[in-house]
This record gives sequence, C-alpha cells and structure tokens, in this order.
Amino acid sequence: MQRNRSVASATPVHSGTTEAAIEAHPLIIARESKHGPAGPARPGPTVAAASFAHPGNGSPLPLLAAAETACLAAIASIICLAKGARIYEEGDQAHSIYIVIKGEVKTFRALSSGRCRVTAFLSAGDVAGLGENGLYVSTAQALTPLITYRLPLNALDQMLRSDPALEHCFLCKLWHDLRAARAHAIMLGRHDAQGKLAMFLRERDAHKPVASPLASRIVLPMTRSDVADYLGLSLEAVSRSFHKLQQDGIIGLDDRHTVQIVDRTRFEKLAAAT
Repeated sequence: MQRNRSVASATPVHSGTTEAAIEAHPLIIARESKHGPAGPARPGPTVAAASFAHPGNGSPLPLLAAAETACLAAIASIICLAKGARIYEEGDQAHSIYIVIKGEVKTFRALSSGRCRVTAFLSAGDVAGLGENGLYVSTAQALTPLITYRLPLNALDQMLRSDPALEHCFLCKLWHDLRAARAHAIMLGRHDAQGKLAMFLRERDAHKPVASPLASRIVLPMTRSDVADYLGLSLEAVSRSFHKLQQDGIIGLDDRHTVQIVDRTRFEKLAAAT
C-alpha cells in the first residue's frame, strides 16, 4: 500500500551538506508519521528515460506505472536542499540512491591536478548515487534549490530482485544513462571547442521539458566553469565559444543562463560534425 510523504519546509541546508549531515538534520528529511501524513500527499518517485525499443526523438519519458511508483514510495523519503548543498561526497559509503523531483544536480570527480571533471547534469526523473565496492564514485551537488527522493539501497535491492517489472524500468534507465555517457565521451573526444559546446547545447535542448514556459529556450543553471569542467575545456575557451556562436548568428544569449537557437540548420551541422 502506498504511503504518503510531505516535503519538509524548514531552514535550507548549507552548501557543505553531505549525506551524513542530511541524515543528522531533523528538518529536511520528510518521513511518514506513524499517526498519518504530515502534509498533502505527493506522487511517488518517477524515473525518466528514452526508450531503447520504440521510435522516438530521444527525449526522456516516464517509465514507472502506478504500481511501481507505489512500491518505491513505500521506501522513499523526501529531502529538500539549498543551492550548492552536497548530497554525498566521492568516497562516502553508498547507502542510498536519489531520484530528482525538482531542480538540477551536477556530479563530479576530483582530479589530481586540483580541478574537477563534471560527469553529468541531472534533472527531474534522473537517478544519482552511482557506487562501486560500496562507495560513491563521485560527488553530487545541487545546482539549484533541490527536492529529491532518497531510497535506501538495501531496500531497493530487495525490491528489484522480487519485482521484474520494476527491475525492467531500472534497466531502461541504465540503458539511457549509458547512451548519455557515450555521448559525453564523444564530446570529450572532439578537438574543436565550438563543436563541443554545440553538442552540449543540443543535448540540453533534447532533454528540456516540452511543457516548460521556456520550451523555445535552453536553460543553463550551471556556471560557465561547470560547462568547462564537463567539456574538458578551459573557462576561457568556453566563454570564447559562446561569444563566437553568438557572433556568427547561430545562437542568441538572453543572459548567462538562457540560450536560444537562432540558426537551427547551422547549429545541427556544427553539433553533428564529429
């Protein structure tokens, strides 16, 4: 039977938050009360991915039926984090995975040079919490105010072993994330900064919510430094590439966080020229 959750509406977490600090903070974890729900009911977790078996445009679609959503809701809690808060750190014990409800997350790994490599940008319907040998392989940080489900790995593992339909949904999500990782690897392999940036913008364009009021624009909640760390470029190269694409009439910049495609034909040609 599905259990209700409510989002905690308390003081936001500071930017140094990690999973251990989240667990210790009494105000941001919304757990079910034994005496009933503490607020209005919310739908359970949903996972989004592009289909690998049916035609489509590559945009993520919800995977879970009502039954699977109810199963996940039974083990999930909701946490609310401030912009800049860290959900977990690379090398921490991996106890949970996170399914984004609202907001955006970046995952990154520290490099020996002192820089970091951004490995993914995650939004609603995406899953964070990749682990290896019981440890998180990256750090996850909120790029915006964030609401996310947290699911304990032990409970999820048992559920997946006993529910083939739910297991299939997570397999579809895994395929989706593998395709995204492959596309990112191709981006990193390109030698032209403008082409890398065009591929990144096309990726953002393909995955933005169709029903968004900014559907004709590409929203970039991350900093230019985040984009540089995702594409393996210097900050200067990213800034020059944005300026050049704008100067050439391929894109328009409403501000530092909003881009629109002005010349779609030239944009697609540049992004596809791998």
